[in-house]
Amino acid sequence: MFASNTSAPSTFACQIDVAGLTATWDTLLNSDRALVAVIDSSLTATAQNATILQELLIPDPHTFDLPAAPLISGKSYLFTVAVADQNNIRLGFCSKAFTAP
Repeated sequence: MFASNTSAPSTFACQIDVAGLTATWDTLLNSDRALVAVIDSSLTATAQNATILQELLIPDPHTFDLPAAPLISGKSYLFTVAVADQNNIRLGFCSKAFTAP
């Protein structure tokens, strides 16, 4: 597990356009797939399932429309993306906190 609002490697970045409800992330050499998730920040410290949405994207599109997740206005969430090559070797991970508009 990685801490919130972190990236590995540190040069890999993800961004949230809250107005357009779009998440984007950097292109990595040999990226083939991306596992994206939206996590309910208020449930991360409980025994409840905090995952609101999880989706495997093949090929890696470097973008994701957040309205695919059932978001509640004013609530805090965490977007995560893990990018891998065709052999499922992780190339990068990024997470970014955001508040639903």
